[in-house]
Amino acid sequence: MAGNAGQRNTSLLTSFTESTVHSTSQGGEGALVGAGGSLVGVGVDVVGGVRVPAHFCGVVALRPTAGRLSLLGVTGRGAPQTGVHPSVGVLGRDVGMVVAAVRAVLEAEVGDDPLPPPVPWRPYLVEGGRPLRVGWCEDDEAFPPTPGCRRAVAVAREALGAAGHSLVAFTPPGSRRAWGLALACLAADQGVALRANLSGEERDALIGHGPELLALPRPLRALLRLLLQDRAPMAAHKMTGRAATSRGLWSVLEERRRLVAEVAAAWRAAGLDALVCPAYPMPAPPLTDAARLAGTQATTGVYSLMNFPVGVVPVTHETQDDQEKLEDYPTHHAALRNVKEATRGAEGLPIGVQVIGLPWQEEIVCRVMLDLETQLKRQG
Repeated sequence: MAGNAGQRNTSLLTSFTESTVHSTSQGGEGALVGAGGSLVGVGVDVVGGVRVPAHFCGVVALRPTAGRLSLLGVTGRGAPQTGVHPSVGVLGRDVGMVVAAVRAVLEAEVGDDPLPPPVPWRPYLVEGGRPLRVGWCEDDEAFPPTPGCRRAVAVAREALGAAGHSLVAFTPPGSRRAWGLALACLAADQGVALRANLSGEERDALIGHGPELLALPRPLRALLRLLLQDRAPMAAHKMTGRAATSRGLWSVLEERRRLVAEVAAAWRAAGLDALVCPAYPMPAPPLTDAARLAGTQATTGVYSLMNFPVGVVPVTHETQDDQEKLEDYPTHHAALRNVKEATRGAEGLPIGVQVIGLPWQEEIVCRVMLDLETQLKRQG
Protein backbone atom coordinates (compact mmCIF):
# COMPACT_ATOMS: atom_id res chain seq x y z
CA MET A 1 0.00 0.00 0.00
CA ALA A 2 2.89 2.37 0.72
CA GLY A 3 4.14 1.77 -2.80
CA ASN A 4 0.75 2.73 -4.21
CA ALA A 5 0.70 5.87 -2.10
CA GLY A 6 4.24 6.63 -3.19
CA GLN A 7 3.17 6.56 -6.84
CA ARG A 8 0.67 9.32 -6.09
CA ASN A 9 2.60 11.50 -3.65
CA THR A 10 4.44 10.59 -0.45
CA SER A 11 6.04 13.97 0.08
CA LEU A 12 4.77 16.78 2.24
CA LEU A 13 2.79 19.26 0.19
CA THR A 14 4.54 22.51 0.90
CA SER A 15 3.49 25.97 -0.21
CA PHE A 16 5.82 28.73 -1.29
CA THR A 17 5.23 30.57 1.97
CA GLU A 18 6.88 27.87 4.05
CA SER A 19 10.43 28.97 4.73
CA THR A 20 11.46 25.44 5.62
CA VAL A 21 10.26 23.85 2.37
CA HIS A 22 13.69 22.38 1.71
CA SER A 23 13.80 20.40 4.93
CA THR A 24 10.36 19.35 6.10
CA SER A 25 9.45 16.80 3.41
CA GLN A 26 10.06 13.36 4.86
CA GLY A 27 8.16 11.60 2.08
CA GLY A 28 11.03 9.24 1.28
CA GLU A 29 11.33 8.29 4.94
CA GLY A 30 7.59 7.63 5.16
CA ALA A 31 7.64 5.45 2.03
CA LEU A 32 10.68 3.52 3.29
CA VAL A 33 9.06 2.82 6.66
CA GLY A 34 5.73 1.97 5.02
CA ALA A 35 7.37 -0.46 2.60
CA GLY A 36 9.15 -2.28 5.45
CA GLY A 37 12.61 -0.99 4.62
CA SER A 38 13.09 0.65 8.02
CA LEU A 39 11.59 0.27 11.47
CA VAL A 40 11.90 3.91 12.49
CA GLY A 41 12.56 7.20 10.73
CA VAL A 42 13.41 10.66 12.03
CA GLY A 43 12.65 14.04 10.50
CA VAL A 44 11.88 17.68 11.22
CA ASP A 45 8.21 18.62 11.46
CA VAL A 46 7.26 22.28 11.07
CA VAL A 47 3.74 22.15 9.61
CA GLY A 48 3.50 18.41 8.97
CA GLY A 49 6.93 17.13 7.97
CA VAL A 50 6.49 13.69 9.55
CA ARG A 51 2.72 13.62 9.97
CA VAL A 52 1.69 14.05 6.33
CA PRO A 53 4.01 11.31 4.97
CA ALA A 54 2.74 9.01 7.73
CA HIS A 55 -0.84 9.66 6.66
CA PHE A 56 0.00 9.17 2.97
CA CYS A 57 1.95 5.94 3.57
CA GLY A 58 -0.14 4.28 6.25
CA VAL A 59 2.44 4.49 9.05
CA VAL A 60 2.66 6.13 12.48
CA ALA A 61 4.24 9.47 13.38
CA LEU A 62 4.68 11.69 16.40
CA ARG A 63 5.52 15.39 16.47
CA PRO A 64 6.42 16.20 20.09
CA THR A 65 6.01 19.64 21.59
CA ALA A 66 8.74 21.74 19.96
CA GLY A 67 11.65 21.83 22.39
CA ARG A 68 11.06 18.57 24.21
CA LEU A 69 13.55 16.75 21.96
CA SER A 70 16.87 18.48 21.34
CA LEU A 71 17.58 20.09 17.97
CA LEU A 72 21.31 20.04 18.67
CA GLY A 73 23.08 18.74 15.59
CA VAL A 74 19.94 18.75 13.45
CA THR A 75 20.68 20.23 10.03
CA GLY A 76 18.35 21.45 7.31
CA ARG A 77 15.69 22.78 9.65
CA GLY A 78 15.11 25.95 7.68
CA ALA A 79 15.00 29.58 8.69
CA PRO A 80 15.05 30.59 12.36
CA GLN A 81 11.39 31.66 12.27
CA THR A 82 9.38 32.26 15.37
CA GLY A 83 5.75 31.49 16.11
CA VAL A 84 5.89 28.12 14.33
CA HIS A 85 8.86 26.16 15.59
CA PRO A 86 10.47 23.01 14.16
CA SER A 87 10.18 19.80 16.17
CA VAL A 88 12.14 16.57 15.82
CA GLY A 89 9.53 14.01 14.82
CA VAL A 90 9.55 10.22 14.56
CA LEU A 91 7.95 7.83 12.06
CA GLY A 92 7.48 4.11 12.67
CA ARG A 93 5.74 0.99 11.40
CA ASP A 94 3.55 0.91 14.51
CA VAL A 95 2.87 2.97 17.62
CA GLY A 96 5.11 0.78 19.79
CA MET A 97 8.12 1.55 17.59
CA VAL A 98 7.50 5.29 17.79
CA VAL A 99 6.95 5.23 21.56
CA ALA A 100 10.14 3.20 22.07
CA ALA A 101 12.17 5.62 19.94
CA VAL A 102 10.94 8.75 21.71
CA ARG A 103 11.36 7.16 25.12
CA ALA A 104 14.92 6.08 24.29
CA VAL A 105 15.87 9.62 23.32
CA LEU A 106 14.31 11.17 26.42
CA GLU A 107 15.90 8.62 28.74
CA ALA A 108 19.35 9.07 27.19
CA GLU A 109 21.83 11.58 28.55
CA VAL A 110 21.04 15.15 27.60
CA GLY A 111 24.64 15.73 26.51
CA ASP A 112 25.71 19.25 25.61
CA ASP A 113 22.26 20.75 25.06
CA PRO A 114 20.88 22.57 28.13
CA LEU A 115 17.78 23.89 26.33
CA PRO A 116 15.20 21.05 26.45
CA PRO A 117 13.10 21.26 29.63
CA PRO A 118 13.79 18.64 32.33
CA VAL A 119 10.65 16.63 31.57
CA PRO A 120 11.58 12.93 31.82
CA TRP A 121 9.59 10.19 30.13
CA ARG A 122 6.57 9.31 32.29
CA PRO A 123 5.67 5.68 31.55
CA TYR A 124 2.78 5.64 34.01
CA LEU A 125 0.88 8.05 31.74
CA VAL A 126 1.27 5.66 28.79
CA GLU A 127 0.60 2.39 30.53
CA GLY A 128 -2.99 3.06 31.49
CA GLY A 129 -5.08 4.08 34.46
CA ARG A 130 -8.37 5.91 34.35
CA PRO A 131 -10.37 6.05 31.10
CA LEU A 132 -9.62 9.22 29.18
CA ARG A 133 -11.96 11.89 27.88
CA VAL A 134 -11.20 12.28 24.19
CA GLY A 135 -12.62 14.98 21.96
CA TRP A 136 -13.35 14.32 18.31
CA CYS A 137 -13.70 16.70 15.39
CA GLU A 138 -14.46 15.70 11.81
CA ASP A 139 -13.83 19.22 10.47
CA ASP A 140 -11.98 21.89 12.44
CA GLU A 141 -12.77 24.43 9.67
CA ALA A 142 -9.10 24.88 8.75
CA PHE A 143 -9.66 23.01 5.45
CA PRO A 144 -12.66 20.80 4.59
CA PRO A 145 -11.74 17.08 4.69
CA THR A 146 -12.83 14.71 1.93
CA PRO A 147 -15.43 12.05 2.86
CA GLY A 148 -12.85 9.34 3.53
CA CYS A 149 -10.85 11.54 5.89
CA ARG A 150 -14.03 12.60 7.67
CA ARG A 151 -15.06 8.94 8.03
CA ALA A 152 -11.66 8.09 9.49
CA VAL A 153 -12.50 10.20 12.55
CA ALA A 154 -15.71 8.21 13.02
CA VAL A 155 -13.71 4.96 12.79
CA ALA A 156 -11.29 6.22 15.44
CA ARG A 157 -14.12 7.48 17.63
CA GLU A 158 -15.84 4.09 17.63
CA ALA A 159 -12.57 2.25 18.35
CA LEU A 160 -11.64 4.48 21.27
CA GLY A 161 -15.15 4.17 22.70
CA ALA A 162 -14.83 0.38 22.49
CA ALA A 163 -11.52 0.70 24.34
CA GLY A 164 -13.36 2.26 27.27
CA HIS A 165 -12.68 5.95 26.73
CA SER A 166 -15.28 8.71 26.85
CA LEU A 167 -15.80 10.56 23.55
CA VAL A 168 -17.19 14.08 23.19
CA ALA A 169 -17.62 16.34 20.17
CA PHE A 170 -15.21 19.27 20.29
CA THR A 171 -14.21 21.81 17.64
CA PRO A 172 -11.12 23.87 18.56
CA PRO A 173 -11.93 27.57 18.27
CA GLY A 174 -10.14 29.71 15.72
CA SER A 175 -8.54 27.06 13.49
CA ARG A 176 -8.94 29.10 10.32
CA ARG A 177 -7.49 32.13 12.07
CA ALA A 178 -4.63 29.97 13.35
CA TRP A 179 -3.61 28.98 9.82
CA GLY A 180 -3.50 32.63 8.78
CA LEU A 181 -1.22 33.37 11.74
CA ALA A 182 1.00 30.40 10.87
CA LEU A 183 1.40 31.64 7.30
CA ALA A 184 2.26 35.12 8.57
CA CYS A 185 4.97 33.71 10.84
CA LEU A 186 6.44 31.46 8.14
CA ALA A 187 6.59 34.33 5.64
CA ALA A 188 7.78 37.01 8.07
CA ASP A 189 11.14 37.39 6.29
CA GLN A 190 9.37 37.81 2.92
CA GLY A 191 11.03 34.69 1.56
CA VAL A 192 14.66 35.78 2.15
CA ALA A 193 15.74 32.50 3.77
CA LEU A 194 13.85 30.43 1.21
CA ARG A 195 15.49 32.24 -1.71
CA ALA A 196 18.91 31.81 -0.12
CA ASN A 197 18.35 28.10 0.44
CA LEU A 198 17.17 27.63 -3.15
CA SER A 199 19.99 29.61 -4.72
CA GLY A 200 21.51 27.57 -7.53
CA GLU A 201 18.98 24.76 -7.09
CA GLU A 202 16.47 23.42 -9.59
CA ARG A 203 13.04 24.26 -8.23
CA ASP A 204 10.18 21.84 -7.85
CA ALA A 205 6.79 22.86 -9.21
CA LEU A 206 5.55 23.02 -5.60
CA ILE A 207 7.69 26.11 -5.09
CA GLY A 208 7.52 27.82 -8.46
CA HIS A 209 7.91 31.60 -8.23
CA GLY A 210 6.58 31.76 -4.69
CA PRO A 211 9.79 33.15 -3.12
CA GLU A 212 9.78 36.05 -5.58
CA LEU A 213 6.10 36.78 -4.99
CA LEU A 214 6.80 37.12 -1.28
CA ALA A 215 9.40 39.78 -2.09
CA LEU A 216 6.96 41.97 -4.04
CA PRO A 217 6.27 45.44 -2.62
CA ARG A 218 3.42 45.46 -0.14
CA PRO A 219 0.98 47.36 -2.45
CA LEU A 220 1.41 44.72 -5.15
CA ARG A 221 0.90 41.91 -2.63
CA ALA A 222 -2.27 43.64 -1.47
CA LEU A 223 -3.49 43.79 -5.07
CA LEU A 224 -2.75 40.10 -5.57
CA ARG A 225 -4.60 39.28 -2.39
CA LEU A 226 -7.63 41.21 -3.60
CA LEU A 227 -7.59 39.39 -6.94
CA LEU A 228 -7.26 35.99 -5.28
CA GLN A 229 -9.70 36.52 -2.41
CA ASP A 230 -12.70 34.91 -4.10
CA ARG A 231 -10.95 32.55 -6.50
CA ALA A 232 -8.33 31.12 -4.15
CA PRO A 233 -8.72 32.36 -0.55
CA MET A 234 -5.98 30.03 0.74
CA ALA A 235 -3.50 31.59 -1.69
CA ALA A 236 -4.73 35.06 -0.75
CA HIS A 237 -3.70 34.42 2.86
CA LYS A 238 -0.09 34.15 1.71
CA MET A 239 -0.05 37.67 0.34
CA THR A 240 -0.83 39.49 3.59
CA GLY A 241 2.71 40.27 4.72
CA ARG A 242 1.26 40.89 8.19
CA ALA A 243 4.51 39.97 9.94
CA ALA A 244 6.90 41.62 7.48
CA THR A 245 7.86 44.33 10.01
CA SER A 246 8.94 43.94 13.62
CA ARG A 247 5.77 45.70 14.76
CA GLY A 248 3.65 43.43 12.57
CA LEU A 249 5.43 40.32 13.82
CA TRP A 250 4.92 41.33 17.45
CA SER A 251 1.22 41.83 16.71
CA VAL A 252 0.95 38.39 15.11
CA LEU A 253 2.77 36.74 18.01
CA GLU A 254 0.47 38.42 20.51
CA GLU A 255 -2.57 37.24 18.55
CA ARG A 256 -1.07 33.75 18.52
CA ARG A 257 -0.67 33.87 22.31
CA ARG A 258 -4.30 34.85 22.77
CA LEU A 259 -5.49 32.16 20.37
CA VAL A 260 -3.54 29.41 22.14
CA ALA A 261 -4.97 30.58 25.47
CA GLU A 262 -8.48 30.51 23.99
CA VAL A 263 -8.03 26.95 22.69
CA ALA A 264 -6.50 25.77 25.98
CA ALA A 265 -9.37 27.31 27.96
CA ALA A 266 -11.98 25.62 25.75
CA TRP A 267 -10.04 22.35 26.04
CA ARG A 268 -10.00 22.56 29.84
CA ALA A 269 -13.67 23.56 29.98
CA ALA A 270 -14.53 20.42 27.99
CA GLY A 271 -12.39 18.32 30.35
CA LEU A 272 -10.39 16.81 27.50
CA ASP A 273 -7.28 14.66 27.73
CA ALA A 274 -6.78 14.44 23.96
CA LEU A 275 -8.41 15.27 20.63
CA VAL A 276 -8.85 13.23 17.43
CA CYS A 277 -9.24 14.96 14.06
CA PRO A 278 -8.35 14.33 10.38
CA ALA A 279 -4.66 13.87 9.62
CA TYR A 280 -5.02 15.66 6.30
CA PRO A 281 -7.89 16.82 4.06
CA MET A 282 -7.32 14.01 1.52
CA PRO A 283 -5.46 10.76 0.82
CA ALA A 284 -2.16 10.89 -1.06
CA PRO A 285 -2.66 12.87 -4.31
CA PRO A 286 -0.92 12.21 -7.63
CA LEU A 287 2.47 13.86 -7.97
CA THR A 288 1.16 15.81 -10.95
CA ASP A 289 -1.41 17.51 -8.72
CA ALA A 290 0.87 18.39 -5.80
CA ALA A 291 1.65 21.92 -6.96
CA ARG A 292 -2.08 22.80 -7.05
CA LEU A 293 -2.82 21.83 -3.46
CA ALA A 294 -1.32 24.67 -1.44
CA GLY A 295 -3.38 25.36 1.68
CA THR A 296 -4.14 21.74 2.50
CA GLN A 297 -1.36 21.88 5.11
CA ALA A 298 -3.71 23.91 7.30
CA THR A 299 -5.01 20.67 8.84
CA THR A 300 -1.60 19.94 10.37
CA GLY A 301 -0.23 23.48 10.50
CA VAL A 302 -2.72 24.88 13.00
CA TYR A 303 -1.49 22.51 15.74
CA SER A 304 2.11 23.39 14.92
CA LEU A 305 1.26 27.03 15.53
CA MET A 306 -0.26 26.06 18.89
CA ASN A 307 2.77 23.85 19.61
CA PHE A 308 0.62 20.95 20.77
CA PRO A 309 2.10 17.42 20.53
CA VAL A 310 0.48 15.48 17.70
CA GLY A 311 0.57 11.89 16.52
CA VAL A 312 -0.78 10.21 13.39
CA VAL A 313 -2.25 6.69 13.35
CA PRO A 314 -3.54 4.90 10.21
CA VAL A 315 -7.14 3.80 10.76
CA THR A 316 -8.74 2.99 7.39
CA HIS A 317 -8.43 3.15 3.60
CA GLU A 318 -10.27 5.12 0.94
CA THR A 319 -13.33 3.16 -0.18
CA GLN A 320 -15.57 3.15 -3.22
CA ASP A 321 -18.29 4.70 -1.06
CA ASP A 322 -15.91 7.53 -0.13
CA GLN A 323 -15.29 8.10 -3.84
CA GLU A 324 -19.01 8.27 -4.56
CA LYS A 325 -19.59 10.73 -1.72
CA LEU A 326 -16.82 12.90 -3.16
CA GLU A 327 -19.44 14.22 -5.59
CA ASP A 328 -20.88 16.28 -2.72
CA TYR A 329 -17.52 17.79 -1.72
CA PRO A 330 -17.63 21.63 -1.85
CA THR A 331 -16.17 23.35 -4.91
CA HIS A 332 -16.78 27.04 -4.27
CA HIS A 333 -13.13 27.98 -4.79
CA ALA A 334 -10.15 26.65 -6.74
CA ALA A 335 -8.35 25.00 -3.82
CA LEU A 336 -11.38 22.83 -3.06
CA ARG A 337 -11.90 21.93 -6.71
CA ASN A 338 -8.26 20.87 -6.94
CA VAL A 339 -8.58 18.64 -3.86
CA LYS A 340 -11.73 17.02 -5.23
CA GLU A 341 -10.08 16.29 -8.57
CA ALA A 342 -6.85 15.01 -6.98
CA THR A 343 -8.79 12.63 -4.71
CA ARG A 344 -10.51 10.88 -7.62
CA GLY A 345 -9.04 7.41 -8.06
CA ALA A 346 -7.62 7.22 -4.53
CA GLU A 347 -9.56 4.08 -3.61
CA GLY A 348 -7.44 1.76 -1.45
CA LEU A 349 -5.03 4.41 -0.20
CA PRO A 350 -4.38 4.67 3.57
CA ILE A 351 -6.05 7.31 5.73
CA GLY A 352 -4.98 8.30 9.23
CA VAL A 353 -6.13 10.57 12.03
CA GLN A 354 -4.27 13.03 14.20
CA VAL A 355 -4.20 12.52 17.97
CA ILE A 356 -3.50 15.81 19.76
CA GLY A 357 -2.61 16.63 23.34
CA LEU A 358 -1.75 19.68 25.41
CA PRO A 359 1.89 20.84 25.42
CA TRP A 360 4.36 18.47 27.12
CA GLN A 361 1.72 15.70 27.26
CA GLU A 362 3.32 13.37 24.68
CA GLU A 363 2.70 10.38 26.93
CA ILE A 364 -1.06 10.97 26.91
CA VAL A 365 -0.98 11.24 23.11
CA CYS A 366 0.98 7.99 22.93
CA ARG A 367 -1.52 6.22 25.20
CA VAL A 368 -4.43 7.21 22.97
CA MET A 369 -2.47 6.15 19.88
CA LEU A 370 -1.66 2.77 21.44
CA ASP A 371 -5.25 2.14 22.52
CA LEU A 372 -6.53 3.14 19.09
CA GLU A 373 -4.11 0.86 17.27
CA THR A 374 -4.76 -2.06 19.63
CA GLN A 375 -8.53 -1.78 19.31
CA LEU A 376 -8.40 -1.54 15.50
CA LYS A 377 -6.29 -4.72 15.39
CA ARG A 378 -8.83 -6.50 17.58
CA GLN A 379 -11.60 -5.46 15.23
CA GLY A 380 -9.64 -6.91 12.32
